[in-house]
Amino acid sequence: AIAVAATTEDGEIADFSSGGPAPVSLTLKPDVSAPGVAVTSSLPSSQGGPWGELDGTSMATPHVAGAVALLLEQHPDWTFAQVKSALVLTGDPVRGSDGREVSVLREGGGLIDLPKANAPLVFAAPSTLTLPEDGGTSTVALTDAGGGSGPWNVTVQSQNTLPGATVTTPATVTV
Repeated sequence: AIAVAATTEDGEIADFSSGGPAPVSLTLKPDVSAPGVAVTSSLPSSQGGPWGELDGTSMATPHVAGAVALLLEQHPDWTFAQVKSALVLTGDPVRGSDGREVSVLREGGGLIDLPKANAPLVFAAPSTLTLPEDGGTSTVALTDAGGGSGPWNVTVQSQNTLPGATVTTPATVTV
């Protein structure tokens, strides 16, 4: 599954779009964002159809489903996890009205960018990482998606810093 947040015509997260973490598992959601406000859709005649504008994550999700279909057509050997990773890792930042990037808990990997997702350098498994609530470690496996093999510098970009919480990584990894 790919959880999708809806963005407005201005590229901001829609106020109705749900955010994470997921209530029971505390895992990150959404995975990605896509346009979901003022999307032209078919409507029944009783609601002004045959066409009209609708808002919702149900309007954003078909953008992502279409992107998945196109990526699978271009890369029939990719697994679903690799397609999801390509979408999550190549998304563009979603900015708020103040111009700053919104929380990952609202945008996921960002606004899908199909040309970038079609040519990622690496795949990550898992494509999103939820840090253990009570400490511990989490591992992300990186594999070459085409042109990404070799050494990579690793940085952590924290959106929020909580007292007593730390994230450590090696300075470099080799893919």
